[in-house]
Amino acid sequence: MSANKLSFNEAKQIPITEFLAQQGVHPTNSSRNEYWYLSPFRHERTPSLKVDSNKNVWFDHGTGEGGTIVDLCAKLHQCNLHEALERLSEGGGMVIADLGKVKEPPREGQHFQQAPNRLNVAAVRDLTNPNLLYYMTSRGISTDLVQAHCKEVLFQIGFKRYQTVGFKNRSGGWELRNSWFKGSSSPKDITLLGSESSRLCVLEGFIDLLSLKQSSNPELQSIRKDAGFLILNSLAFVNKSLPLMQHAKEVVLFMDNDTAGNQAKETITRNGVHYYDASAIYAQHKDLNDFHVANEKPNLTLAEPGRKKSLGL
Repeated sequence: MSANKLSFNEAKQIPITEFLAQQGVHPTNSSRNEYWYLSPFRHERTPSLKVDSNKNVWFDHGTGEGGTIVDLCAKLHQCNLHEALERLSEGGGMVIADLGKVKEPPREGQHFQQAPNRLNVAAVRDLTNPNLLYYMTSRGISTDLVQAHCKEVLFQIGFKRYQTVGFKNRSGGWELRNSWFKGSSSPKDITLLGSESSRLCVLEGFIDLLSLKQSSNPELQSIRKDAGFLILNSLAFVNKSLPLMQHAKEVVLFMDNDTAGNQAKETITRNGVHYYDASAIYAQHKDLNDFHVANEKPNLTLAEPGRKKSLGL
């Protein structure tokens, strides 16, 4: 549970437009306080998801569903309301720090144009930021491994710029993480590494992928050998990924041990995919990374600004 868990009323104050932007979902058009989106829950050409920014509520005209940001987070991540509140409390739903201004807003008397409330990637470079590397070390991932698979991504929302660890998807979008932020840039998609036709390891996110690659657990080492990797980047892409799983000779699932993970497994089973459920390996933990951190306890040394620190997890 998050140490700073929000109440439901506090979570409902998070702007839905910002939350969607951090998930890589951006409006196609807007008028006054109404923002229209292509639904992230299905393929469509005409936007049917409306957000009222004044009331901070949403309504999906395609299904008749709607509600607060908590309802939207639960639907987007296929979890219950309490689990959605956990996600929002962990920072996945709000911008809470200013890591450097891109440009100053206009002064009083100058022409003012409101900065668009959307996430835009400003720069991509090699990952060297000590704070980001320290964060990944805290998740049990070595500097060499994270640098081999990730980049340092600077993104902008409005007049503010932020730095994150970025993991690229197959459509050119980025999964973005740092110690307080969890989001993505557009377009959002899956990531596919290696061959998907033999053994295919299916993971929810890239930190699980890096945990699998870092692990010294003999069973995990055996599973990952000569395997391809499908990183969903969102459980909303389970249905989209079914043809890849159906094509593979062997599928190994690394879903989280929660309601959303169980629902994803049920969907995959209903669609005739036979798989090995690797979550049994980390059954006492929320996910593969929690298991990795609890069992590996790596002694990694990382340079922080002005000093060296040895981190025993």
